Amino acid sequence: MSVQAGRERWRRSKGAWRRGHLGAALLLPLGWWRGRLGAALLLCLGLAAACAHPPLASAPAPAPAPAAPARARSALAVATGAVLSSALRERTFEVAWGRVRAGFFDPGMGGVNWDSIGAAFRPRAMAEMRSVAFHEVLAEMLATLRVSHTAVLSPERLAAERTREPGWTGVEVRALPEGWVVFRVWRGSPAERAGIRLGDLVDSIFGESTAAIASAGDRPWLRPEESVRARTGTVNAWLAGNRGQVVPIVLQGAAGGIRRVLITAIRYPGPELRVGELPPVRAAFDAFPLAGGVGYIRFTAFVPALEDALRSAIGSFRAAPGLILDLRGNPGGSDLLGDHLAAMLVLQPRELTETRTRAGVRVDRASPTGSGYGGPIAVLLDALSASASEQFTAPLQELGRVLVVGERSAGADLEAAVVDLPTGGVLMYPNGQPRTARGRVIEGSGVAPDVPVRLTRPSLARGHDDQLDAAVDALRRRARAP
Repeated sequence: MSVQAGRERWRRSKGAWRRGHLGAALLLPLGWWRGRLGAALLLCLGLAAACAHPPLASAPAPAPAPAAPARARSALAVATGAVLSSALRERTFEVAWGRVRAGFFDPGMGGVNWDSIGAAFRPRAMAEMRSVAFHEVLAEMLATLRVSHTAVLSPERLAAERTREPGWTGVEVRALPEGWVVFRVWRGSPAERAGIRLGDLVDSIFGESTAAIASAGDRPWLRPEESVRARTGTVNAWLAGNRGQVVPIVLQGAAGGIRRVLITAIRYPGPELRVGELPPVRAAFDAFPLAGGVGYIRFTAFVPALEDALRSAIGSFRAAPGLILDLRGNPGGSDLLGDHLAAMLVLQPRELTETRTRAGVRVDRASPTGSGYGGPIAVLLDALSASASEQFTAPLQELGRVLVVGERSAGADLEAAVVDLPTGGVLMYPNGQPRTARGRVIEGSGVAPDVPVRLTRPSLARGHDDQLDAAVDALRRRARAP
């Protein structure tokens, strides 16, 4: 199927997704689709070829058995995978290397000599007879491009992911100087009912130290910013557990006391975006007024099924003195949802981004919906805010429509193509580079905050989210401004 034919087929498909610009791209039958596979899926799958997951359990247990090492309890059901024939390895390497050379958004390959890279990695790939190791070599090869939205997933990894249903406990951590610190506990979540508090330090999960869990999610070829996302995503995945599983967590409180809690992971509370045979991208959503009437909305991924909830929440806050969109930890998803959300917030028709591919340039715009929000807006970002989160925020910041509070975002904003490999694995590589209307490239630079604020454990332990507090203060100042 040609690129154009694939594009036209998608346009005619049920639902008529404009541009096929979907955060977790559906795989077309002949093996690939042009569009955005957002960092949401990469974070769910560990950013690279593999990462550790919570141990699988068929039913809750009041007292988990002694823990095995993290790597032994990884979701990978087969440690090394099937033996691949030499011909299959050769054909798969050619598909992976050749598709990247033909479709990478920059014909100059970002200054990388792709021929030399292929020559260097071919012998290594051909020397790996086992599937998992072979696909990791391919993943490392793609990492030499030094850009986001590259991944290779082995068929064993995909199969192992399909055997588990991720759960949800409603607690999230961030890496702070003291260790892995709780920075968010969702309202009404199992974590809240278990008494987990902001500022708690997570020592261990399932008997495994958080340091070991984080390391199991890392890969030596990841760039530092990717490593942070991989490590954090892995620790949070262990905290979430699998549905119906009892998650044992050892915590240190702010006063230094140690306590052990058992939390039963429940079904993920929000909608999901299914990606062919890949594990779905899931999103949790919450919206409520803060003190003083400021509206607050947070959601964990740009999943299209959230559009009605976003529209309803924004409508309910139309008279609010300010609106906060919390995109911290949001790894992206559907840019189309981002465009629709922008249309609820712009005050006049605006160009948002232009995306450069080998086929040309596409311009994305937003026009007011007539039922959106016209007051001052703050967006919360951190180093885990990526892809659609950045592509939504950057143009609105550039237009002066939103104030960005928190930390510089991930700088991981590219469009991607997805390729089915002959082995049954999946390859993803970037085939488009978005820019703001003024030509600013988000990839590699991220979105810089207008109001830089970092989280600290002492403030969290006092129940204060300094980033959220700074956003509220900034909106109040804007509301008072003449």
